[in-house]
Amino acid sequence: MATILGFSFPFRKGATKLPEQATDDDVIKQSLIQLLGTVRGERQMRPDYGVDIISKIFEANTPGLADLIRYDVTTAVAKYEPRAVIQQINVVRDEDAGLISLEIQYVSMVTRTLQQLVLTFPVPLGG
Repeated sequence: MATILGFSFPFRKGATKLPEQATDDDVIKQSLIQLLGTVRGERQMRPDYGVDIISKIFEANTPGLADLIRYDVTTAVAKYEPRAVIQQINVVRDEDAGLISLEIQYVSMVTRTLQQLVLTFPVPLGG
């Protein structure tokens, strides 16, 4: 099996190399973080890259909102990160703390292992 090499995210100096390298599952996880943290339309040459999670934080907290976020995440990952196959997405909105969390379980197609990624997005004041 070939090893995937890439730069660590966020970009930083490694113990012996500049920049620090990431491999296999770390590269995929970092790619997912970048994809899900990018607002759709933010990249000029790729206007459909990203997910509109931030724009949905002002929506009513309904089961339909969680389904919409799951759909957007699944669609974006299928298109831009085919090395990860989504198994489950939990959308947790904590009104008191002002946070939306995504708990994503996916299979890494490189190592064929189940991985987990948890991302938390702050809800702006008044959201």
